Amino acid sequence: MDGFDEKLERLRRILEGKETYGPENLSRGDQARIFQLTEMFDEIVKRARQNSADALPKKPVDLLVSLSGFSPITTILTFKLLRPRRLLVISSEASRNSIDVIADELIGKDGLRHSDFMHESVMPTDPRSIYRVVKEKLGGSAAGRATPNAVIDITGGRKVMSATAALAAWQLNLRLCYLEGDYSPELKQNLPGKDRLMLLDNPEALFGDQAMVRTNVMFDSGAFDGAATQYDQLAQSVPDPQRARFMLALSRLYGAWCDLNLAELPKLAEAVRTTMKGVDTDLSVTERRKLDAQLDFVGRLPGGASPAELVLCFYLLGQHYDDMGRRDFAALLFYRTIEGALSQRLETAVPGFDCSAPDYARFPRGADFVLDGYRRTQREAGIPESASLPHAVGSFAAALLLAVLDDPMMGPAKLRSPKQLGELRNVSVIRNRSVLAHGSTSITKADTARLRHMARTVLGAFWEQNGTGVGIAVRQKELIFIKAPF
Repeated sequence: MDGFDEKLERLRRILEGKETYGPENLSRGDQARIFQLTEMFDEIVKRARQNSADALPKKPVDLLVSLSGFSPITTILTFKLLRPRRLLVISSEASRNSIDVIADELIGKDGLRHSDFMHESVMPTDPRSIYRVVKEKLGGSAAGRATPNAVIDITGGRKVMSATAALAAWQLNLRLCYLEGDYSPELKQNLPGKDRLMLLDNPEALFGDQAMVRTNVMFDSGAFDGAATQYDQLAQSVPDPQRARFMLALSRLYGAWCDLNLAELPKLAEAVRTTMKGVDTDLSVTERRKLDAQLDFVGRLPGGASPAELVLCFYLLGQHYDDMGRRDFAALLFYRTIEGALSQRLETAVPGFDCSAPDYARFPRGADFVLDGYRRTQREAGIPESASLPHAVGSFAAALLLAVLDDPMMGPAKLRSPKQLGELRNVSVIRNRSVLAHGSTSITKADTARLRHMARTVLGAFWEQNGTGVGIAVRQKELIFIKAPF
């Protein structure tokens, strides 16, 4: 029997009343506690440190919050294992005597300053009490650190206190620890020397459910860049990261789509396809169909292979920004929809015509006929006549030229009559007033509504002539960003 085993035997005899240690007027439990702290504790700490080698944190602990019950030993042992800069002991009124023992053992001789030792008494049945105390102490745990590295020790204290402390850790994003051991029926306590420190991440970091819900709200609001950052963190911390990885890929895709970062879309779409395999059973049939349609759609946008779909893309993004309340962005995209539809239709109606470098000789019956018709349309719309045809064709000029051609798109687009052409000119003025265009004023809700209505009408007429075969209403519905499916 080695020296430590002999001390264990003495401890058993003291607890059984067969041997005394210290003042005889003390209870058996107090005598056993004093014996452990005086005769055994250095070896207890050494063995606990060896048993806990894999669990001890690599970063210094700023604050240890320890629940104290009738035995102060668990708090003292946890302190010696974690070596925190500050210690907060939380107890109930019934166990306040343990505070003095903890202070005597740790302050001064163990490197803890009086100013870094705190203790608070709480009502064990009040679930808010521990939360309030810990939250208050966290504010000054470590000067200059935005998030103190704090740990809550739930080994001691009553069960209801441990449960409440775990809830507080969840809310405050703190780690939990407790001392695991081998219970000895003879000693009616954990066997000294067998203690192991168990360090747990905050439940939210372990399982991620609440963080996932909050990040989904961010995603659904259209804050795709911020959501991607949060999903990335979840993908690295939760035990089942497949949903977080899929949502990370989808956030990055939607973010690039909103930014019209066309070159990146195929690569990001492929990342969504890859991660979607891990959540396939979690997606509804409707969600899967919409995602398949969206991935195919964004894959065709780079390179200009489908100019009609790019015009549709402008409108979809205008809707997205309008629904987010970002009206200036929405107004520009709605105007870009109108401009794109008219210019694309004109270039289709006149083969070889380029709105950026127009050659009017390509029109049927030649440039002179076009100029006469162009000026006549201007007169009918109450617009001063031009001396010549435009050197670059914008949205309004494209509408006038399509009117000269009596293009079948103009009726459904509601741009045939002089009044309708005047409305096109008016929405052009609205766009030009925007601080994101040539003006210095913000777009109003009513202005955005006018642009949205005209963009929807012109896009519908354009799609009838130049679309990809699927009805515009169906196409729009399947291409609207999905909400977080989990």
